[in-house]
Order: sequence, then structure tokens, then C-alpha cells
Amino acid sequence: MRIFMSSVIIFLLCACSGSGQLRAPNQSVWNDAHFAANAELKLITKDELFTIDADLQHQINLQIQQGASTQDRANHLLEMIYHDSNAPFLYESYHSTTASETWKNKRGNCISLTILAYSLGKSLQLPIAMQEVDVPLQFDRQGNTEYINAHVNTIILSPALTFNKTGGGKGFMLIDFDPELFTMRRSRALSEDEILARFYNNLGAEFWAKKNKELAYAYFKAAIMTDPSFSSAYSNLAQLYVQQGLFTYAEDILRHALNTNRNDAVMMRTLQTVYFAESKNAQVLGLNAAIKANEEANPYYWMGLGMRAMFDKNYQVAIKHFEKAEKLTHGFEEIHQSLAEAYLRTGEKQKAETQLAMLKNLNPDNPKLNFLRLKLAVR
Repeated sequence: MRIFMSSVIIFLLCACSGSGQLRAPNQSVWNDAHFAANAELKLITKDELFTIDADLQHQINLQIQQGASTQDRANHLLEMIYHDSNAPFLYESYHSTTASETWKNKRGNCISLTILAYSLGKSLQLPIAMQEVDVPLQFDRQGNTEYINAHVNTIILSPALTFNKTGGGKGFMLIDFDPELFTMRRSRALSEDEILARFYNNLGAEFWAKKNKELAYAYFKAAIMTDPSFSSAYSNLAQLYVQQGLFTYAEDILRHALNTNRNDAVMMRTLQTVYFAESKNAQVLGLNAAIKANEEANPYYWMGLGMRAMFDKNYQVAIKHFEKAEKLTHGFEEIHQSLAEAYLRTGEKQKAETQLAMLKNLNPDNPKLNFLRLKLAVR
């Protein structure tokens, strides 16, 4: 999912997080008239989002009728989504689709593939859930729009499961379609309504990119009404308001969200863009201290800076940022993995070995461990 800043930043899913329980906004924050909101507009429903095709459901019913164990049904799910020899699923970053569309297209982004995996797992009567994964804060610029990506995946929880070779230890299995954002840690479970809100938010961003402000507004509003705690949709709607010159509405929607999510740095940055557009320089500066304090204590902020530095081949700078993140955390595999890669780039083999030992201690089945060991051996 993504966010909006600078000229424009859009929060997309993947999926973004809300840090508190918000009540639904009152009518004063909406401007249906400006966006020609149509009461008859048919948004994608929750049933439409998660329903799979009848022929696929029939195939799954046969598996259930055969009395397959939890392990066998989980294996069958993996076979369906990872090992389809005729048409393997492809990762597609920017278009969000329902479960049935994703199955038909054999492609999707992380939220689309997560919805599909969850829907298949639920049909297989597996103890499956969707979860939101904390990831490094990264900006992706396209034209005059910047996107902040977030992430979701799927987890099967059962004492009967052992998946040491497929991304999980005994008792659970993680299903993730993005190897760059994959983490072995359990994350925050999301309800179907919370996922529906993130899906709406993605569609809002997609329509905005197509310059369809009416549908962008409709889907951002639907995301907020479906999950009032989902802060990313507030930021996106506020930026849409700014684009239309509706500064008071932008301030109102952000102030409503910040009443609960007071430490949400992204929403504070979005509010800064509103103040900047209104030439309220004192208010812009007034938010700097709160934003800086939030970022200083956020390991994902430093991870994002480190990953950007790695991309730019500024390895010493990357190490500095990764080491800052390491001091703020304990047990984060991705930090030790990133530090090992950065130390290898700078020829610091002993430090790389130390990070790989820490990574192995946390998870001997980490999918990148052997690859990094091999790189270390040939240096």
C-alpha cells in the first residue's frame, strides 16, 4: 500500500498500519459534493473480495471430503499457490484484485496474493489468518508522486504443522510472496474488515494515479469508514483534499486521526504538507521536533535509510543506519541480515561473520543465511 507527500505521497499495500482505535469521523470532514460522490456507486463488497470461483471451490471440497489432515491440506494450499506448473503466480506491484481475479490472472501484488491465499486456506478449513508486517520505511518516486510501501502476508497456525523448509517452525507457517520483505516474525493479525479497508485504500490510490479523483475519494472514504483506525487512508484523503485546494478539510481529517494516533510520523508529515501549502510556516516548524523524536526511536526508519544507502552503494552510510536500528531492537533477523550484507560489501569479514552467527542463532532456517555464508566464503 502507499502514501502521499512532497508533490504527492500515497500509502499503498501491501498494507499500512494504524496505531490506535479511532471512531468514524463525523460528516464535517467529508466533501461529497466536490467529488460528485454518487450514492449509487457499487463498491467491491467483502464477499466479492474473498469469494473464489465455483469450480475452484469444488476442487477444494474434494480435498476436504477425502479427510485430508491439516498438514496435507496446508501442503495442498502451497501446491496451489507456489507450484502450479502450468501458470505459476507472478508478483505484480501496483494493481490490487479480488481473490477470484487474482486466481484467474495468475498474478497480483502482496495484498491480492494474501487475500487469495487466505481465501483458499479458509476454504480448505485451515486455521489461517492475515497479518500486517512492519517493514522499513521506503519511498518510491514515480513522476511527481511518491509511494510508501507497506506489507501484509498470511499465516497458518496449528500445533500439527511443521514447515521448517518453507518459512516457518513447528506450529505455524508463513505464506509470503515478496522475498525482499519476508520476515519470520509473527505480526499483528488483521480482520477481514481491516484487509477490506486496505484494499479500498489501494484502489483509491490506483484511481488517483489515473486522475479519477471521484473514485479515488470514494474508495479512500470507504477505507476509513470500514476501518476508522487505518491511518494511511486519512493521509491519502488529506493529500487528495490538498490537491483540490480543500485545505480546511485536509486539516480536519488529519486532526481527527491524530487525536488518537498522536505519534504517527507519516500523518504528521502529511499535516506538514498541508501547512506548507497554506504557507503556515510556524506550524510546519512546530511539527519538526515531534517527527524527529518519532523517527529517532523507530528502527524501521533507520532500516529504510540503510536500504536506500545500499541501493545508492553508500555502504558505510548504510552500516551507520543499520547499526542505529540494531541498537533500538532485539531479535530482528532482517537487521542482522542487512548488516551482514553491508559488512561484506565493505570487506569487513569478521563483522559479517558475527552478524551471520546472530542470524543463525535467531533462525537457522533463514532463507538468505546459506546465500550470505557462500558470499562470505568466496571473499
